[in-house]
Amino acid sequence: MMKWRRACLASVALFAACGLQGADAPAAQDPCHVHLAPSEDDHLSIQSALLGSAPGSVVCLESGTYELADGLSLGVPGLTLRALDEGAVLDFSRQRAPAPGLAIQGDDVTVEGLEFRDARGPAVRVEGSDNVRLASLRILWTRSGEGTSGIDLREASNTRVTDVEVVGAKRGILSADSVRLVVEGSSLHHNEVGAWFEGGSDLELTGTELRSNRSGLVLATSPAGAGERAKIHGNLIEGSRGDARDPLAGLGIALVGPFTAEIHDNVVRSNDAAGLLVLGTERGAEPAPFFLSVHDNRFVGNGEGPSPERDLVVMEGETSSWCFERNEGTVQAAEGMELDAGCPLAPIPAPSL
Repeated sequence: MMKWRRACLASVALFAACGLQGADAPAAQDPCHVHLAPSEDDHLSIQSALLGSAPGSVVCLESGTYELADGLSLGVPGLTLRALDEGAVLDFSRQRAPAPGLAIQGDDVTVEGLEFRDARGPAVRVEGSDNVRLASLRILWTRSGEGTSGIDLREASNTRVTDVEVVGAKRGILSADSVRLVVEGSSLHHNEVGAWFEGGSDLELTGTELRSNRSGLVLATSPAGAGERAKIHGNLIEGSRGDARDPLAGLGIALVGPFTAEIHDNVVRSNDAAGLLVLGTERGAEPAPFFLSVHDNRFVGNGEGPSPERDLVVMEGETSSWCFERNEGTVQAAEGMELDAGCPLAPIPAPSL
């Protein structure tokens, strides 16, 4: 009798435990509001999800290749477009018009984990949006000469680009008149220009490799520019290839001023033309004040020939203050130009996003 009672009690306890787990225990929550997989009409399924999802939704793409004959647009605020697993590829090789692969016009948008392939326009364009996050993207062109911009930012604000690889573009990252931009931990290689920052302010490039581009990094004043400011630090910029048809080819960093910048703790090496070229305001022109601080960098083996020594080259310019300090490498200035090496200048603060 006692054995029978013990068996019954054990069975009751087992069923109670099973009931708790099945009925009362909280179920695992799916982080995705919409799941998509490759289909017969990938453009229709993805674009419908991007248009029809509520603000704050998460749209997840299963692994596989999504063949897209048209570009996608994302305007819903707070939307996240995410690869659920590795290997989610947006293939634009059949795209009919040279439009962006993904055009973002909404605020508080996140795009992460996707591969963009062979877009006929910019792979990702962010236009006028605030607080966009682009993370863990791979952007490439498999056919030579067809790439435009990997990431194209137009008057965007508070943008963070993290762990992005761009290969085969005219400009790996293009930022035009954007404010508070951080590019970090990325790889921009085998492009015509690794990164091109034109106008804008509070721009930061850090922890990024710019390798084997025609030009590594270009900082250029926009036609309506005023107050341009950038912080460039902790990057590897190497192997820019010379080309007689392009005056910026072979440069690790080109600063086409007036553009205030702090450039520090970078390794800039083996660039065909020069490690850093500064083209400020032409002498005799109306001087536009800007500050330039270049310190604690390693400039190694830049310039062509058996004894390369074109590490930091200043062609012309009027600044409010120069600062060249604690750099490995030589500084050359145009004939008749005296550099004011007054150091230290106040550091430029990193953007607060």
